[in-house]
Amino acid sequence: MAFLKKLIRRSNRLYFAIRVFRMFIIRGIRRYRYIHYTSNLLGCSQIAKNVKMGAFCSVGPGAYICPNVEMGNYVMIAPNFSVVGDDHRMDQVGVPYIFSGRPDLKKTKIEDDVWIGRNVMLRAGVTVGRGALVAMGAVVTKDVEAYAIVAGVPAKVIGSRFACSMDQETHDAMLAETPTLRHFCRDQ
Repeated sequence: MAFLKKLIRRSNRLYFAIRVFRMFIIRGIRRYRYIHYTSNLLGCSQIAKNVKMGAFCSVGPGAYICPNVEMGNYVMIAPNFSVVGDDHRMDQVGVPYIFSGRPDLKKTKIEDDVWIGRNVMLRAGVTVGRGALVAMGAVVTKDVEAYAIVAGVPAKVIGSRFACSMDQETHDAMLAETPTLRHFCRDQ
């Protein structure tokens, strides 16, 4: 079995074809109309039907993604990711939470080329800027700037992905192109 996996991984086109076929089946069974056919959902997750996911995204097992979430292209999410919160009214005097109803969920946006680590919780309504990295275990309660590296509870900026603005501009130019197949997990 390990040999077969290695063989498939070496052939980028074969790996991609199997991945697309697998997503075709998953999208049909779960009725995900807005998830791009090149994306990849791994293991069991609870993902709302109206979640929009761009090209070449990957979501690890155990994800819980509430409605009204939009992801760009090349988003990579590790296991046990959650988008939650802002889904109960707490401003009604004399009404218990359970009977207070739910307000409309704010739009949550995860822009292009974002990498989200394991066990991250993202508050509904937050925007994670393009190229950002969210470290494992972070609890994101506020918007994250483009190319920022955030960590902690609550998440705070601990660095930047690129040292100079020229690198960022070069990366932005690549992200502006039509998403294309590249070699998955290429050895450096």
